[in-house]
Amino acid sequence: MNLYNLRIYIIEWLQYAIHFLQLYFQSTHTIRMENIALRSQLALYVQRYEKETLPKPTPTPAFR
Repeated sequence: MNLYNLRIYIIEWLQYAIHFLQLYFQSTHTIRMENIALRSQLALYVQRYEKETLPKPTPTPAFR
């Protein structure tokens, strides 16, 4: 492993460590709000794609 690859590896590791510390010290309010946002995104995904409630697009003559 040359010096450049080692430097990249260390920088990536430090970024992961800093991100972990930021997440670890977040307030519970922030974590709860993020959880609500992620749950709503998941519910929207399930509603749209897994249950296929959206109608299939039909091409118009102008599109063809």
